[in-house]
Amino acid sequence: MPPKFFITHSWKDIEFATRLTNDLNRHGLAGFFDAYSIKPGDEIAVRIAKGLEECDVYAPLLSPDAVASSWCVREIGIAIDLSMERGRNGRPRVIPIIVKPCVLPTILRGLLYINFDGRYADALNDFLVRGLDVALPAASDPPVPPAPIVLPPDPPPALEPPLRELSADPPSKILSRDQVIHLYSEARALQAAENLSAARDALEKIVASTPGYRDASARLQKLRLYLDADDAMRDGMSDHEDKSGAWIEAATNLQELLRLDANFMDAPAKLATCQRWIALGETYERLLDALETDDWATAWNLFQQINAVKPTYKHTPTLLERAMPDIRRAGLMSKVNPRDGKEMILIPAGEFVMGSNDYDDEKPVHQVYLD
Repeated sequence: MPPKFFITHSWKDIEFATRLTNDLNRHGLAGFFDAYSIKPGDEIAVRIAKGLEECDVYAPLLSPDAVASSWCVREIGIAIDLSMERGRNGRPRVIPIIVKPCVLPTILRGLLYINFDGRYADALNDFLVRGLDVALPAASDPPVPPAPIVLPPDPPPALEPPLRELSADPPSKILSRDQVIHLYSEARALQAAENLSAARDALEKIVASTPGYRDASARLQKLRLYLDADDAMRDGMSDHEDKSGAWIEAATNLQELLRLDANFMDAPAKLATCQRWIALGETYERLLDALETDDWATAWNLFQQINAVKPTYKHTPTLLERAMPDIRRAGLMSKVNPRDGKEMILIPAGEFVMGSNDYDDEKPVHQVYLD
């Protein structure tokens, strides 16, 4: 039975990850790749855990973005731990893949890697033949021997460390008790004021010096998950190609955060937003099916779902303009209020601005979502 693979990647390397997965699929191999394996409604962390448990070969795609991603580093650690568990016989086999030049995470520096940078075709053959034991068809010309898998060199001292240090201060710096107490109090005040980046920085200094101090480590873990999710959501919002990678990364961090603290700030609302964005692709495909069969009631409902997230998604505005006459003829744009018999116009779900900064008795301007 062909080995199953699992690919870990930064969402910024999604194009390379998609290309590699498609090439592996074309050679009859199956495995876990988040963009294909995670469906709307799935609990992301559960699907990832199942994929890691079932895979035979674990391939972390390494680049400067990947080694800076806390989630990628966490997945790598889980895969290494799994491979060392008793009874698993080294499964999954961990084969790092270099996508772009970077300093390898410490945990991977003793492993052989395959370098794809500037040599995709040859490296793919290396991975298939030497990593996944796939027999490639014989070519008419004598095959070119694959480039050897080499041991990673020790990183030169001038390079930045692969993982962000817990503190901006040198790890050897030990804070005094008075400094720790002061920083902890400051971190709590900063978090209460929602200055989360500064609160995280203060907690990192505490944990680097005194890891067991009160709940500093737990607080730091939650803030990191929240801020990483926030960064990924901003990247998702700014992605003109509407790829789901950033939203999946954000949702994964938020799900883990909510397991630690079910009421952490607005994390539940942020997770709901991520899930709506992740579902956009499937919702759009269902819309196309409904339009093709003149199912105007379903199409109108799906138009509203898409408009609530991103009205400009793909060809939604054009499709809505063309379908609007049929939707109106079907009586889907209005309904009669049973209380007074007046016709009510349906407004699509979405966000709007409420409040004002001009009056003392009103809330400040803020976004409100209505179904």
